[in-house]
Order: sequence, then C-alpha cells, then structure tokens
Amino acid sequence: MVSKKASKRPHEKRKQSSEKHSKPKRASVKKAKTTDILKSKQAGVALARKQRTEMALPSELGKGRRSQEQPRHEKKEQTRELADFLTLRKVKRLKPETEIPEPVKNKSGNVLVGLLHKSAEKSQTIVIFSPGFASSKDRPKIKYCCTALARAGIDAYRFDFSGNGDSEGRFEDATPRKLLDDLQCVRDHFATRYKKLFLVGFSLGGTLSLYSAATQTCAGVISVAAPIYRGTFEAQFSPEQLSQLRSVGFTLIPHQTPYGSVPFTVYERFFTEFAELDMLLAIPRISCPVLLVHGSADAVVPLRETEELFTRIPSKDLFLIGGADHRFSAPNHIDALAEEIVLFVRENS
Repeated sequence: MVSKKASKRPHEKRKQSSEKHSKPKRASVKKAKTTDILKSKQAGVALARKQRTEMALPSELGKGRRSQEQPRHEKKEQTRELADFLTLRKVKRLKPETEIPEPVKNKSGNVLVGLLHKSAEKSQTIVIFSPGFASSKDRPKIKYCCTALARAGIDAYRFDFSGNGDSEGRFEDATPRKLLDDLQCVRDHFATRYKKLFLVGFSLGGTLSLYSAATQTCAGVISVAAPIYRGTFEAQFSPEQLSQLRSVGFTLIPHQTPYGSVPFTVYERFFTEFAELDMLLAIPRISCPVLLVHGSADAVVPLRETEELFTRIPSKDLFLIGGADHRFSAPNHIDALAEEIVLFVRENS
C-alpha cells in the first residue's frame, strides 16, 4: 500500500508542475489574441470577406447573396479574427463601452429617448438603430448589436420613435411620415459629429431606414427583415376585423400572431400612408451599399419581401441566417447578426 502511494505522488507533482508552467502561456495567448482583434481590422475584414460561403441562388436574384446556413462552428473558424468577440460570453473581454443617455427633439417638440454606446476609442463612425413597429430600443438584439459595435471601436445609437417606448408622443400619431421625420432628426443630430453614418433597422425600422437612405444618402444601410407594406400586416386580419378597421379606424392584432401577446391598435391611415410613400419606387434611388438580412424561419415577414427588395436595390448584399425567427430569439442568431453588422460597417468605413 505504501509503495502504491509513493508511486503516485511523483506523477501528481509532475502534473501540477506542468499546469503551473502552462497557465502563464495560456493567459499570454489570450491577451495577444484580444489585442490582435482590436488592431488588425483591415486584415480581419479581408480574410472574412474572402472566406464567406456563397449559396446557390435562384437565377432571378443574381450574385451577391450569402448564407449562414452552414454549421455555426464553421462560420466562427472562418472569421476568427472578428467573430471571436461576438459571442455572449466573450464580448466583455474587449474594451468596455460607455452608455450615455442622449435625447433628441423631433419637429413636433417631442423628446426622443435614446442611448449612445460610446466606444473607448475615438470613433469617426456612428451606427443608428431603428426598432420595429410598436417595438423598443431595448430589445435584446438591438442592445447586443450596439454593444458589439462599440466594443469593436464603432459608436452606436439606439432610440425610440415618438409615441413608442420611452419617447414622448402618442402612438396613434406615429404615422410613417412622422417616424421618417424622427429618423431624420436623429440623423441631423449626429451629422456634424461623425464622418460616416450608417442606418440599421429592424422590420418597420428597416423599411424606414431604406426610405431615408433613398432621400438622403449615407455610408450604408442594414435592413433586417423589412416588409414592403403591401398587405403584410393586413393579411393577419380576418375580413370582419378589416371591415372594422375601415369603418372606425382601428382594430387589434389577433392574439395568435407573434406580436399578439401585447395587443396594440393599428390605424388604417398608417397603411394608407405607407402605400402613398411607394417604397418600391423609392429604393432604386439608394446609392449607398445595402445589406439585407433575413431569418429563414421568419413567420412575420416572408422572405420573398427581402428577395424583392434585393432585385430592386442597385448596390446590395443578402445575408440569410438559417433557423432565425423574426425576433432573432436564439443567442447564436444574435451572434451571427452582430458579426455581420460589424463586418459590413468596417468594410464600408
């Protein structure tokens, strides 16, 4: 018994000694890797662009569409220089950002509540995030994308449209033209402070961002699951509800729809005004680079909406995230979205 114990101790000591020697080495590698992520922006972007996977396309869509349908670990291996910090566990390892309240007044005098994610580096670029219909700047996907950008050295701003979230105003007054005015006021607020301005919008926010870029150019637009508004929402109503909508001016979105857990009124003039804006006529005027993002499992906005936008925008790319729903509920889908946003902004800055 004694000899067995004696024979184990040297082996255990050697193992402990080996671990002690290896710890500083692992720590130094991790530190060097983080530094490399921050300082090798152009090299990382070049590698990521080179190694992206093209997916087979319907002939009418042409080239320029890429997909995240391949396994997630494979995508991480391909874009390691940039993607390594774009995970919920690793994002905190980079330089922290400062979250600063920065309200903006719209033309009606309403205060739009917003938060500026200020990078630790001096950024010459800002990315403005617009939430979806009756949504909020505080959605997890928006907050996380802003954090990812700021920790990558790019300032980001998220805000609530008037009548939504924490901003002043009445929801029933939030017509498409008024929301466009809100976005324009935010753009004007930051225009003199930054050399490059990007727009990112989710759902309705994506539609508004595209329309805004068609009327006044910017450095680039990222539109996530943006509807064209030719009946996408009306299709959720029964004939009886549509009749009520036309007769009294409002109805409720049914509870069985994805947004039905929080019922809200929808005014007929909202859809009428969007039709008057004629989105499909406006978007060919967009002169800046555009990235269209869509989840393959989106049950709210059909993929065909984004595909039609793709055929009409001059300078564009399409990124399809396999399995992602309209809200990008899964953490790995948010990771993929944030990674692609950072890559696009760096490519065009």
